[in-house]
Amino acid sequence: MRLVLVLHSSLLLLASARGNAQVMNEQYQLFANQWVRQVAFQAQPGLLRNDRVALLNMLNQHRDNPLLAYASISDSEGSVLVEIGRDGGDWRHYSAPVLLGNDIAGSVTLALDPTPTRSQQLNLNAQLLILAAILAALAAALILMLGRHIDALLQRARSHLLSPSEQPGTLPYPGRDSLGDLLATLSDPPLRVPPMESREVEWIVVQVYWSSYSRLTQQWGRAELERRLTRSHSAALALCRLYHGALKVYRRDGLTLRFEALEGGDSALLRALCCAHLIQQLDAKLGARPTLGVVRSRGTRLQLEATEAALADSLSAVDGKGIRHQLPLDLKEQLPGWASEDGSGIKIEARYQNLLDSQQRKLEAQLNGD
Repeated sequence: MRLVLVLHSSLLLLASARGNAQVMNEQYQLFANQWVRQVAFQAQPGLLRNDRVALLNMLNQHRDNPLLAYASISDSEGSVLVEIGRDGGDWRHYSAPVLLGNDIAGSVTLALDPTPTRSQQLNLNAQLLILAAILAALAAALILMLGRHIDALLQRARSHLLSPSEQPGTLPYPGRDSLGDLLATLSDPPLRVPPMESREVEWIVVQVYWSSYSRLTQQWGRAELERRLTRSHSAALALCRLYHGALKVYRRDGLTLRFEALEGGDSALLRALCCAHLIQQLDAKLGARPTLGVVRSRGTRLQLEATEAALADSLSAVDGKGIRHQLPLDLKEQLPGWASEDGSGIKIEARYQNLLDSQQRKLEAQLNGD
């Protein structure tokens, strides 16, 4: 804001200086032309009598003018009869004929020194600069006061937002403008019931149950347990980003990973299997036991998450080693395309093993800070 004021004042000063210079130049030209014509009129009697002394005396009457640097009177043939001062190359010259009737008896030439005019112009510009500075200071002070007042109003409205249990007071600014409307809304915000849209979903859920959580809570101590859990959460987040899933935490003793159908991507069930395999290896010390399930339901976001939380509790209670599942028949029939199942759980086929091992090494290197 200050920069804008400075630029505005500078442009105003420049425009005023140029305008004043143009006005002063026009007045200067008008004055000089009138002056030289006046001197030419006064020279008529002297030229008529060819009286050089009278002509010189007449010119000396104008010597006291600080603008006059040189003056001369010439005859009709251009020969200088009398002159005062000294002619300079950078002075402004003005000439006018001396008429006797319809005949030109001679001419008058005045050379004017522009220095006094420049000094006056500089003084005027200095006054304009001072005036512009005063105006800029006044404008800055006004804007600063207005800004502080608006800030105080907004801070008061903010305090109302932070204390919804208190009755809103009288508005400190009752103006019917944009600021008044904003303060009215902030001071007494309207209550709006958000829309709860219902949708139908099919989520493949991987519930990772840490079977050793209770025992390790006593064995490791709080600090070590928090470090291990942070490591597990970080690994799960990384896997969800890699396999386009979502991480949820519904229980203290496990994690919930959710996978939806991805247009143009791998099957949600295959992505869930890969994540289950990796997190089982990464959380081996916590006794990670992944179990796959599915949420097929219709409802709002909160209703669906409640259903997912209930499924997480159910899957955590599934016994057995390795990767287990509670999948419906149609999804169970898809498993042989990527994995095999026996008494020790679901095993990922060998064609995926090299890739999964590589991803596991990369994650372990990052988690260990290598």
